[in-house]
Amino acid sequence: MSIWRQLLNLPEPTRLDADQPSGNVQTMFAPDTEHADELWVRPAPSSIPTVPDSTGRKWWTRILRGVAVAVLILILLVGARTMFFPTKPTPAPPLPAAATFPQAAASAAAERFAEAYFTWDQKAPENRARAIGQVAQSGVDSGFGWDGAGKSTAGTAHTVTVDVLDRTHATITVAVPVTAYKQERHNTWVPGTPRTTGLAVPVVVTGSGPVVSGLPAAVGLPDPGKAKRLARVQADDDLTRSTVKNATAFFTAYGRDRDVSALTAPDARITGLGGALTFKNLTDWQVLPGSKTTRTASATVRWSTPNGALLEQTYRVHLTRVTAASSSRWQVTELTVPNTESSAS
Repeated sequence: MSIWRQLLNLPEPTRLDADQPSGNVQTMFAPDTEHADELWVRPAPSSIPTVPDSTGRKWWTRILRGVAVAVLILILLVGARTMFFPTKPTPAPPLPAAATFPQAAASAAAERFAEAYFTWDQKAPENRARAIGQVAQSGVDSGFGWDGAGKSTAGTAHTVTVDVLDRTHATITVAVPVTAYKQERHNTWVPGTPRTTGLAVPVVVTGSGPVVSGLPAAVGLPDPGKAKRLARVQADDDLTRSTVKNATAFFTAYGRDRDVSALTAPDARITGLGGALTFKNLTDWQVLPGSKTTRTASATVRWSTPNGALLEQTYRVHLTRVTAASSSRWQVTELTVPNTESSAS
């Protein structure tokens, strides 16, 4: 019996033999001789099976039947909804102009232009025109506002801000050091003090790449921001005093050698300066509180340069406790530069 017949409680079909008369009647000869040539009919036993009483039906059969009907209805509803009310795909939101604008290439063009813009010599004006023409849009005045007099040189420019207007236009502000020359007697040009100048450069993206599209404008540059430092933390005085000799030995080897593995933790990957600087002394060494196996320390080191000058530099020293047999000591695992980490007090 199939699973569907079981779920719907349908009877098995009755098979009839070929020799058995069909129907629900049975033909027989009459028993008396007077009517021997007549046939009489006797109802045949019923071939319809008796439907079992549903009161004994198992409860799980009813549950499965209900689930099957519910699934069929759900499939029909989902199919009808998909057929008559198809879901329209949601279009992807357009990308902002800044995401598709070639900022790196445009910044490079603006920086080259600023260097060429502030470099001129009245004896060879064609040099400036040629340099500007390599990054400027055709049709723009090759002089770019210069009257052809004087002398000036520009150093390496760098981008400060990129203000994207749309997918092909932007205003890029660059900072460039400019040295103005003053003409003295006998046509001698004396350089002045270099000054950093801000220049807002209009840039357009063409088929051949970003180019300067018009005259720039001198702008003021914002003051450099100051990084915030976290609050100072009280140092571990006992550990500071017990490890200062190890720190001195490490920085001595760090300045003198390239291989400092004898004074670092087994997994450390630190390469020394190899004699570029000579260790003079520690002006400050403080170990911060931490766990029993790892600590962070702050070290201010005084170095001597090859020409005898002295430099002070600050390091963030990461320490780990290395145990061998019955003894243990703190060794360096990494050197970093203090930035916004907590410093000892």
